[in-house]
Amino acid sequence: MAMVIRVGLSGHIAVARNLQAGGVLTERLMKEVIVDSSFAIMNDARTRCPVRKLGKVIGGLLRSSIDIEFYNNGLTGNIGTNVYYAPFVEFGTGSRGALSVTRTPPPPYAHSGWPRGQAAQPYLYPAYDAEKDRFLRNLRNAIKKGFT
Repeated sequence: MAMVIRVGLSGHIAVARNLQAGGVLTERLMKEVIVDSSFAIMNDARTRCPVRKLGKVIGGLLRSSIDIEFYNNGLTGNIGTNVYYAPFVEFGTGSRGALSVTRTPPPPYAHSGWPRGQAAQPYLYPAYDAEKDRFLRNLRNAIKKGFT
């Protein structure tokens, strides 16, 4: 995928060893939380993703390409897209981009209609930020429930 957000447990082997006392229930509950949050992020990102409208033609390639891949026996979910221009939409381009440090054109371009680029239209990271607290809260509850 060209642009990915990962939802899961880092150091999953060490985490799995430490959670063995909780048994299969804890792992199953954690997987449910990860799957639930992954789908919440994907759906929110699809909702936030801008869609180009040119007259009667409506785009949507970027929006429809946002998907999830699960790894590590369901303990990691990658939400992202393989569309090459995804980072350009998320972060913007040129002097209007979110990561730009150049706000004025270099001298040779000062009077030539300097390409300002496109403004950032974030969709993936805001979806992650909106879900992050709920994910952590649900994960804590799943671990507590698995040990009781």
